[in-house]
Amino acid sequence: MERGGGSHQVGSMLVQYNCLDYQCEPDMVDQLADIVELYHRRVYLAPYPRMDAKIALAAPGRLLTLDDLDEERVKEFIRDNLSR
Repeated sequence: MERGGGSHQVGSMLVQYNCLDYQCEPDMVDQLADIVELYHRRVYLAPYPRMDAKIALAAPGRLLTLDDLDEERVKEFIRDNLSR
C-alpha cells in the first residue's frame, strides 16, 4: 500500500481475504467484517482472489499475512498502524 500522490488518509489500511484458493471457515468473512466495522472509514475489507495468502492486512510499509483468522493479531495490527 503506497501513499502515492497524497490521497491516503493516515490510518487507512486494507484487510483482504482469499477464499478462492484457501478454505475459509463459513463465518470468517463476517468475523473480519465485524472487526473492520470497529474502525469505520479507516480500515477496508475486500476479497482478493488469487492472493498468495488466506488473509492479508496492509498498511503503508507494513504487511501481515495469516493462514487462519486470529482476531487478536488482526486487532493488534490495526491498532499498531492507525497512525501510519
